[in-house]
Amino acid sequence: MIGFAFLLLGESLTYWQIVGVFLILSAVLTATNQSENKTTDKKRIIKGLFYGVVAMFLTGFGVVIVKPVLESQPLMWVTELRLLSGVVVLSFILLFNKNRRTIVRSVFENGIRTSTILGSVLGAYIAMILWLGGMKYTQASTAAALNQTSSIFIFIFAYFILKEKINLKKNHWNNPCCCRGVTGYI
Repeated sequence: MIGFAFLLLGESLTYWQIVGVFLILSAVLTATNQSENKTTDKKRIIKGLFYGVVAMFLTGFGVVIVKPVLESQPLMWVTELRLLSGVVVLSFILLFNKNRRTIVRSVFENGIRTSTILGSVLGAYIAMILWLGGMKYTQASTAAALNQTSSIFIFIFAYFILKEKINLKKNHWNNPCCCRGVTGYI
């Protein structure tokens, strides 16, 4: 996103923003280092990395090209349009997913209904309003760097809410419970 803001919007980076970019990149590379894991399927890792990189590339590009619209339109309208387009695309994908009944049924299970609704409202709706608000009211490069602090909060919440142990050799690839509600359906 910072690169797209530089290339497409003509934003310039300060010394501290450049330092921040390198800190973000080093944190991502450190957190995703899997060199000691011998049991992980390499095809799965490559597929996951590919999806992750393409998703971040498209997200960054999409937000940067929409920034001029975001600056001139109401924040709530842009947020609703973005969420609605996501619902339409995911509904279309769901139509062709062989596990669609299991996916839809999982939303209504008693044990996860509250978490699903709360996570959807906080994680999608409110977070997106704040995220796009940051993009609207400051430079995209600055907002992008600040938005990357979400990774810190994910670790903190994983520790306190999910009771996950955090250590230097944290390894999610061997944890079948990590994303169990998603990976089984993709």
